Amino acid sequence: MGTEEFVGAVELAYSKEQSDATWLRRLIEQLSPELDAGLGVFGWFYDASNLSEIKIMYPTLLGTPSGALEALHASLTHESRDPEFLAQHYATPVGTISDQLRDNLSSYRPLNELLVPLGIRDILTLNAFDVDGKGVAINAFLPTPTASIPERQQQLEQVTAHLISGGRLRRVAGAVEAILDVNGGVQHADGTAAEPASREALSFAARAVEAARGKLRESDPILALEAWRAMVDGRWSVVDFLDSDGKRFLIARVNEPVLPSGARGLSTREHQIAALVGRGHSNKLIAYDLGLGEGTVAGYVSRVLQKLGLATRAEVIQLFAAREVGHAAQEAPPSN
Repeated sequence: MGTEEFVGAVELAYSKEQSDATWLRRLIEQLSPELDAGLGVFGWFYDASNLSEIKIMYPTLLGTPSGALEALHASLTHESRDPEFLAQHYATPVGTISDQLRDNLSSYRPLNELLVPLGIRDILTLNAFDVDGKGVAINAFLPTPTASIPERQQQLEQVTAHLISGGRLRRVAGAVEAILDVNGGVQHADGTAAEPASREALSFAARAVEAARGKLRESDPILALEAWRAMVDGRWSVVDFLDSDGKRFLIARVNEPVLPSGARGLSTREHQIAALVGRGHSNKLIAYDLGLGEGTVAGYVSRVLQKLGLATRAEVIQLFAAREVGHAAQEAPPSN
């Protein structure tokens, strides 16, 4: 399986023709040849808006050892599970347990007591954790502790960005504000999408999607994946639409993240970016998430830190994690 198959996973991310359980299984099957290290791949939907009480839905396992699901459930409620590790885990879009635990791997009891006896010594997770605390995870059991490979990490993060975006569309199908043909021509646009800059951005995005799904996925799959951004201008996802005559169009569907409360003094865009920083997304990944320039994101992040009175991204992650473990929200100071 080559990187071009990641584009297939992105296509599936925006498919709405099947149930949630079927959608998840198809994604696991699509990604399994790339992720499976011999111990299988599994996934589930989850609600982690409160990290002290994570809810899991539609657990789906493919080729995993007998007893793996029971061991996983037991690890989530193990008496020695570490709240700090959980917060770090959910603020890591793509990573392995060994990368996150580092020197503490050998002493982490939930892994060593429950999973190591099954031959599982590490887990790779694509953690599509949306800013509302809901998401989907696709994971691979690993037979040995495994460090991330930077180029592959970036590609998996890009796939994860689409899983977040596609998963959100499954929960809340936003309004259609533009219809485009497969050549990027804007056939109809309403509201913000009718503004000249938005029409141009949507047209460019539609052409990029078509290129990524076409010959580019074979000739340069890394570029194809890079070209297909998860959103356009932090507002729209560009997805397929078939009219009553069977003609294919692309539509720009509103897909803005449902933002958590409690960040006083931030603009909508600043709050949006602060929430993604809180999810552990790098500036580069946030730019890919929202369809913005990386320099633009960097400017917003600087303003977010200043307005929140924080010095580092790690403090933003701690701020959002504190809310999700049920602690009193740390209110940001008013904007000057």
